[in-house]
Amino acid sequence: MKSLLKIVFNFFVYCILWWIQVVIMLGVCVGLGLWDPMGIISGTPGVVGLVCLYTSYVILKQIHQIQFIKTFFSKD
Repeated sequence: MKSLLKIVFNFFVYCILWWIQVVIMLGVCVGLGLWDPMGIISGTPGVVGLVCLYTSYVILKQIHQIQFIKTFFSKD
């Protein structure tokens, strides 16, 4: 049961981290004028999405290093 809980936890935390990062990074790109959402389609959203996928994975790995999370998901 704990392995299922760990999978669900990972899925939701990963999705939330990714979404927050994408919103912030695309907002910064629009604010700096690097990307115009109403203009020609460019590769900026794709690159931002890929960078956020990787950084969300790294952050999730760091979350699993927290002692409380380790003890909560440890097998008894």
